[in-house]
Amino acid sequence: MIIVAGGDSVIFGSELQDCANGYAGSFSYKTFAALLAGNNEYYCTAYPGIGNGEIVKRLREKLDTIEHCGVIVSWTWPYRTDELTADQHIIKLQAYLKDRDIPYLFTCLDNCVCNESQRIDEIDWTHWFLFPAGTIPIQETLNPRGFYQWAVESKYKVGPDMHPLEDAHQAAYNLMKGKFDELVTKHL
Repeated sequence: MIIVAGGDSVIFGSELQDCANGYAGSFSYKTFAALLAGNNEYYCTAYPGIGNGEIVKRLREKLDTIEHCGVIVSWTWPYRTDELTADQHIIKLQAYLKDRDIPYLFTCLDNCVCNESQRIDEIDWTHWFLFPAGTIPIQETLNPRGFYQWAVESKYKVGPDMHPLEDAHQAAYNLMKGKFDELVTKHL
């Protein structure tokens, strides 16, 4: 079984101890995506600083070369430069995965990806994991949360460049595992 992950620096593992050279080296095996892959073969298409359009492009390039896989995607902030809105990228990848019968789980770094959606009714929310309020909720943050919001509210350590560190990824893995197994691993 093969698990393919997509996202930005958080899924790449920037600032995690096993992420060689932080940005320029290889990805981490301590992100929640890599932990969810478990003992399965794992491909990470994530890369620091990319937008949602590039997330889709990199994932599709990999998925077009393999079979019998499952996917986890952590959508990034919608303000990163792309020609489409975040929800258009989400809907586009969602359709691609469903057409090919590829099991998947989506999440996000910040709930603004969900809250700013113009086509919210076209997104299949049953394939999403969204985080609860952290241990010290920020009043301005709407429910549900993205990984980054939840990690900061829960007072997990972040690196100098503000990436949640290993403890946050481990805790997110613990929260997400049941949903990931239900939607992805049991279908492979």
